[in-house]
Amino acid sequence: MDFGQAIKSGFKNYAVFGGVASRSEFWYWILFTQLVSTGLSIIQTAILPISSGNMFANPGLQSAQNWASMLALSSASGLSSLWGLAVLIPTLALGARRLRDAGKSPQLLWLYLAPLASIIFAAVAVAIYAMANPSRFGITFGDTSGWVTVLIAVAGISLISLTVGILFLIWFTQPTKTAEQGNKYAVQQPSMAAPIQPIEPGTTA
Repeated sequence: MDFGQAIKSGFKNYAVFGGVASRSEFWYWILFTQLVSTGLSIIQTAILPISSGNMFANPGLQSAQNWASMLALSSASGLSSLWGLAVLIPTLALGARRLRDAGKSPQLLWLYLAPLASIIFAAVAVAIYAMANPSRFGITFGDTSGWVTVLIAVAGISLISLTVGILFLIWFTQPTKTAEQGNKYAVQQPSMAAPIQPIEPGTTA
């Protein structure tokens, strides 16, 4: 599957989590989404200095020029966010199909939630520790206990995210595994052989 076919397939199978997807289909789609994201980031970076310069040149936010600058900046940021949301579902669906094609369970996609779950757990743990030890938990230069707790939480989340990322990179780069090779998730291809017609009694072949 080439680049154009992969993009077309990604949008055509927007929320199709069943079936399989080859490595080329998956990685061409990832390349496409990253190229668009990079383009939107370049646009946003180009607009940011102009907008900031206009706003600092005239601090009065009521001026039409400043409002136009803020609108341009928010539009560029909004485009990046909208693009991320637009390709989230097809990327997850393609990921499920790629896992199935490689002989892995699509349920492994739930591991994507591991970093988010770690962040929530760390935030709750830090909050509980802060309430239980108000005198010791201070994000100040004089008392480093709070900073140490935050750094440990960040290090733990980073380690989990890195581990999950490496695992998915390995799974997504594995070759296609057929049913004959033991892939229970492989799509069974219909046989191309013509069915054999039974010979009725009293007729010649």
